[in-house]
Amino acid sequence: MEPDNKPISLSFAEIKRRFEPGFSYVIIEKAWENHASEYFSEILNVFTILKKEDHIWQIYRDEEERILFLVIKTKTNQAEMIMEKMLGAGLPKELNCYLYRSDEKD
Repeated sequence: MEPDNKPISLSFAEIKRRFEPGFSYVIIEKAWENHASEYFSEILNVFTILKKEDHIWQIYRDEEERILFLVIKTKTNQAEMIMEKMLGAGLPKELNCYLYRSDEKD
């Protein structure tokens, strides 16, 4: 089983510019090893959680820095809960997981 979304090539700076105000983003990153069929294969259980709970997510690859990003868009009040589920699902040590909150605009 592989994620449905195919990776989009963007730098992390470009990814952040796409973030919408008023939302939070859970980001999982890892080194990109150029195995196109194995994007985040070590966390397939996370994709099950994402599909089950109907979250919006996308995989990006920064080709210059050789990093893959799994970016999950969520309401700000759900971000910590999603991150707890991800960490509870058991992330391998080679993956980094963090939150990014987009600033509110008036």
